Amino acid sequence: MALLWASVGLQAQTTITTLPYVENFDGVTGNTSTSGITNHVLPSGWNWINNVDASSSYANYPNCYNSATYVYSTPNSLRFHTQNTTAGLTTYSDQYAILPMVDVTTHPINTLQLDFKLRRYTNSTTYYVQLVVGVMSSPTDASTFVPVDTIETTSTNYESFTVFFNNYIGSGQYIALMAPQPDNSATHYNSFLGDDLVLDEIPNCIKPTYLTLVANSN
Repeated sequence: MALLWASVGLQAQTTITTLPYVENFDGVTGNTSTSGITNHVLPSGWNWINNVDASSSYANYPNCYNSATYVYSTPNSLRFHTQNTTAGLTTYSDQYAILPMVDVTTHPINTLQLDFKLRRYTNSTTYYVQLVVGVMSSPTDASTFVPVDTIETTSTNYESFTVFFNNYIGSGQYIALMAPQPDNSATHYNSFLGDDLVLDEIPNCIKPTYLTLVANSN
């Protein structure tokens, strides 16, 4: 992986040409530490943006994390961890994990959906989850990020989520996951883990959600 500058990582570029594209983050040697990470680990073809001072102990988030406690499928999950501190952006910032480029000639972005598992890092009241899923035209320029959906959860058990890109209008070729830095004045952590990601075409018949069982009165 070549480091373009302190905040951006660009790996050898690959292109998603065949769907479904499945990533469980288990094909790399994940980090076992949660702070002071000295090497950045993401799947092949993934890029990252984290606008922090290179000396920050959290400069290498997002990162593949190796911990049996925090995975949906072993051995790794994808961890984000950003915080609002008095140090401001020199210590923490918005964090982006960017999928390989999609062949949009074959698979236009607005025909796709993204399935994944997500959980909160801990039940502590200062920890929460806010994941923004969007599309980028450049994997090294955060200003090209166009949000599509925002996911929040309070659960420390993995839950399943689906983001649909059918309303996306634009020329982006990169789907990205972004953890925004908390903007409140008190110390809070946007800290969560994702696993078992699947990018695929939106089916003709979308699976139902939020089903409710109603008792038959007859």
